[in-house]
Amino acid sequence: CQVNNVRYNVMLTLNVGGTSVNRKTIENFPGHSPIVDGTGIQNNLVCFNCDLVGGEAGWLNFGWITFQGFEVRNAWFVGVKMMGQNIIIRNNYIHDVGLSMPNAQTVGGGQGILGTNRDAVIDRNRIRLVSWQLRNTPGGNGTFWSYALYLSGLNYTITNNVMSETSGFCAQLKVGGNPLSNQYKGWSGLFANNVCAYSGNRPAITLWYSGEGGSAAGTRFINNIFFQNCQIAAIRAPGECSSGGGGISFSNVPALGIEVRNNTYYATGDPSGLLLVDCL
Repeated sequence: CQVNNVRYNVMLTLNVGGTSVNRKTIENFPGHSPIVDGTGIQNNLVCFNCDLVGGEAGWLNFGWITFQGFEVRNAWFVGVKMMGQNIIIRNNYIHDVGLSMPNAQTVGGGQGILGTNRDAVIDRNRIRLVSWQLRNTPGGNGTFWSYALYLSGLNYTITNNVMSETSGFCAQLKVGGNPLSNQYKGWSGLFANNVCAYSGNRPAITLWYSGEGGSAAGTRFINNIFFQNCQIAAIRAPGECSSGGGGISFSNVPALGIEVRNNTYYATGDPSGLLLVDCL
């Protein structure tokens, strides 16, 4: 369906997906900019199979959804949550999410896009102001859990996005599993041509192994720009950015099968203020 210039003050939930031959598309009418506004809604805002209807079987069969051309704003927790396969999130403006965090002592956080998926595409989105209200508040868990992207699963295509002003990582990519399914265990995919800027207390990206199994083989970080990440002293623990600088942090992940090439890093604080281009 195509949506006109309308502001929806509702939680948008879809628990019935499309099929490989009949994709469901929710998109803006050409020239229009529909809005999903979470003001007053204390929940996630846009949910594709958030309820995991049908357990593992339902999860594995849900997907073939395209969501594009929307503004998603003022989310209490997560802007867009998706659990399935072949889901496309494209050309959206997602901002002011994670508003449930009144201070950094609150456990939890907010994410622009959250989920566990196979064959998902996240392309040409702008995601910003993720729990950004915490940027001058020292300590606590809330800042650590707030990212533009928090994803696990396999065969992602994450391209051409601009992500900025996140209190935690720009993107946390989890190499692990989910208690409902082993079909999505690990993390793999292409992360290319993105901009990650102004993360508060963490590097731009972390690829981390959760101890639940799976690998990161087939992961590629290519042609990304990492600018002025991990620069806010009020919420940054001493030495927090030393392992990943302002760029990519690898946490307990075997490097076998991971490609890092032609990325550009710049930060004036920690690390040393040097411009670095990896050309492996």
